[in-house]
Amino acid sequence: MLVSLKTHKRYIGPAACGLFDSQNRLEQIKNMGDPLAGLDAVMDWTIFSPVLERLPRVEPKGPGGRPAYAPRVMFNILVLQSL
Repeated sequence: MLVSLKTHKRYIGPAACGLFDSQNRLEQIKNMGDPLAGLDAVMDWTIFSPVLERLPRVEPKGPGGRPAYAPRVMFNILVLQSL
């Protein structure tokens, strides 16, 4: 039996976030013992800002593409990746 494509159900889309969903999720993570919050409590990331500001900036070669991360954010990513 052939079924036309029009009779297939569409995929269920993701539910829209509620007003307090992200806040509730952050509280759940905190209650489980968030290791990133513990790292932020111990580490002062702003001390690296003067060094990271001296990094050379590369201008994009053309339009388009994803914008670069801020140097401090990329530093955080690399440190967390190494852990």
